[in-house]
Amino acid sequence: MLLSIFTTILFFLTCTAFGIIYLKKALKIKSLIFLASFSISLGISFYIFICHVLSFFFGPSKASIIAIFILLFLLLIICWIYKNEQNKLTTDTSKQQFTYLILVTTIIIICTLVSIHKYGVFDQPWHIPLSLSIFQNNTYPPRDFLRPDYALAYHFGGDLLAGTLNHISKLGIFNSFEVVSGIFSGITFLSFFSLAWILTRKYKTSLISAFCCYFGGGLIWLSAILSFSRNSSNVSFIEHFLSKGIHGTIYNAPSIVTFSSTSSIGYPILILCLFLFYNLINQNDFKASIPNIISLSISLFSLSLFAGWLCITFIASTFVYLTVLVSIQLIRKEFYIPILLNAGTVFLIFIFLNFICGNQMYTHDQFLGRANIFDVVPKKNLFTITAWNTGEIFTKTISCFSWDFISAFGLSLILFPVILLYLKKSKERLACILFLIPLLTMPLPILFEFKLNPVDFNRLFGFGNTMLILLITVGISIIGKNILNNKLILFSYMFCFTLSPIIGLLTGVLFAPQMYLDPSFTNMAFHKLQRVNSFH
Repeated sequence: MLLSIFTTILFFLTCTAFGIIYLKKALKIKSLIFLASFSISLGISFYIFICHVLSFFFGPSKASIIAIFILLFLLLIICWIYKNEQNKLTTDTSKQQFTYLILVTTIIIICTLVSIHKYGVFDQPWHIPLSLSIFQNNTYPPRDFLRPDYALAYHFGGDLLAGTLNHISKLGIFNSFEVVSGIFSGITFLSFFSLAWILTRKYKTSLISAFCCYFGGGLIWLSAILSFSRNSSNVSFIEHFLSKGIHGTIYNAPSIVTFSSTSSIGYPILILCLFLFYNLINQNDFKASIPNIISLSISLFSLSLFAGWLCITFIASTFVYLTVLVSIQLIRKEFYIPILLNAGTVFLIFIFLNFICGNQMYTHDQFLGRANIFDVVPKKNLFTITAWNTGEIFTKTISCFSWDFISAFGLSLILFPVILLYLKKSKERLACILFLIPLLTMPLPILFEFKLNPVDFNRLFGFGNTMLILLITVGISIIGKNILNNKLILFSYMFCFTLSPIIGLLTGVLFAPQMYLDPSFTNMAFHKLQRVNSFH
């Protein structure tokens, strides 16, 4: 067990070291905040990309090991190429502030690890066999369980990473998922902080923004209280609240999304891509931009393996931003060729990589019944969505004008005008890109139907709403100036945004039935059942 833990730590340290060296030397990133936020995401992106490509030739078992040595070799090459670079790190904040930020991140990681250790990852009966089958079958890409002739139509990047830990370090598969989700829960929080830091350069505002983004769960706690007041059953308030007031039916906060390994990796890597894109459009020299182009192309490709809908979110928002930028340039008769050249190169590389070694889920065969994930049609009943249900029926139809819908997004809808005022005042490039994300993604589930699985389309609400929360918090700080310095206003603001997810995380840490949901217990039960020849 100790050897497994040591190997796991060494694996993440290797990826983190690569990310730090690449960001610091190749991209000239000096900020300790950005290095802490993005280094592990970048290292994992490169590793998964290398492992994915090599798996087609050698199989996942060998590729997962070879990829580590290639990553170390690339690290040495980067150190040699930039051996004369003397980039001193800048803390940007005081040591006490940075220490507090890391402490909050560590607490989030520990709480997530403990809670996941009790509950397991989301959709565990699907992810665990998938992750194990990748390495036990040593066939790549993974095969459909029901139709082995077909490659699996699924974003399996998170399962590939968890399976890698299980294969390399011999860490239990349950523990592998726990470690992946736990670590990236903290990295997600740090990534939100970095986005707010770019926009404000204010420590307190960035910390509040990161906290509200990570635990941004709407007003479902209020909805649970109101429904209890109308409830005539003998159920206690606590039992009612824990079943109705923590998890959303339309979308969940990132703190809850981290219980799914795929999404928990997808959020911080999407933010990494946004950060790299922001750097790219601020560079005018194509040659100097090449390291940035390479890192963004590879990170974007890895994102498509982790969470396809988040990859599409990035492409849509940045493409529309560039289109608007070009239109404005044409009107003003100004031409910023380097920006378009840099971004165009990234998109071309991304398309080329997907063409030669992309995820097989993006291909389909209509004659043989191959699933088409792009089978989207206009809704028959506009302004309604299919959402999960907390009762016996799994799904239900919700009107976009109902209290259920409004309570799911809460203050994001009520305070939306703050974003428009902030954008008008700041005219910050990154803020405009972040605003395009909810503008382009959140209306889609209301207007269109995903035929393959309607509920899955609601994933487009998640990251978009989180960006609304970020922009609202930053906007209040910039427009309202010292309004968040008022402790009563600050407490009320954070209470409304974060109450439900925080209670969800704390109850998972403190009150989950450890004995019956602990992976070691379920493992033991499965092994004993396998030895039973018959039931009497």
